[in-house]
Amino acid sequence: MNTGYDEFVALNVTASGLAKLYQKNACVLAVKEDPRKRTFGSRLKGGEVGGVRIMDITDSTLSDVEWILAADVVVGMSSQILVHSACTGIHTIAVQPNLEREYDSNPLTRRGLLPNIEFPEELMLAIRDFDEHDKRSLARVRKEFRWNENAAENVGKMVVDLGKTCELQ
Repeated sequence: MNTGYDEFVALNVTASGLAKLYQKNACVLAVKEDPRKRTFGSRLKGGEVGGVRIMDITDSTLSDVEWILAADVVVGMSSQILVHSACTGIHTIAVQPNLEREYDSNPLTRRGLLPNIEFPEELMLAIRDFDEHDKRSLARVRKEFRWNENAAENVGKMVVDLGKTCELQ
């Protein structure tokens, strides 16, 4: 499957956007690799990517939820961490540069709950936008799951989307 991007491109877009937004070493990017296919290897060992400090949390004993709650912003490609982050109200950004739309495995971008970020400048704008529209992602997710006559169908669709995401990963 060719999604049009890989984790190296997504990491570089994220680091470039943060480097342009913040002074050198003013922020830390905590990176959690897919433990099934560790691909960053020595790229994270230097502790910096594009002028942004990197903290490899792949082997951390903290849970994903604990890392999410400690974060100011959660940036990812298509993992369930993004779904958890959006549901908790933490600012959430999907970065899938050059995405081939038919391979979008992110249920939040597929359903229009999150925009897909492709360039560092878009990441900068998204982070700035969070300051102006606090908790927007949580409000959008809550709107999607309003308990009305279609609630069961809406929850079912999201569960199916999450299942597809797990199959693709």
